Amino acid sequence: MTQLAAERATVQGDKEGLEIDQGIFFNRILRSAQAGPHLLDAMLRPTPRALRLLPEFIRTGRTDLGSVLLERDGYVAR
Repeated sequence: MTQLAAERATVQGDKEGLEIDQGIFFNRILRSAQAGPHLLDAMLRPTPRALRLLPEFIRTGRTDLGSVLLERDGYVAR
């Protein structure tokens, strides 16, 4: 992960291709008839943290995720 973080901070011409390799890896997994749907289903499930924050969001229409402030305005969340 340290290598990917370093590559994210680099301009395109200086990258080593790690992000491309990661994309190829996920392409192979996601196109698998068995693993792809399973992975997508698992990624769509709420995390324990999301479940802990949900009651506050339902009650107040607002929750602070640290890096993002989520607010409900009618039927829209921003």
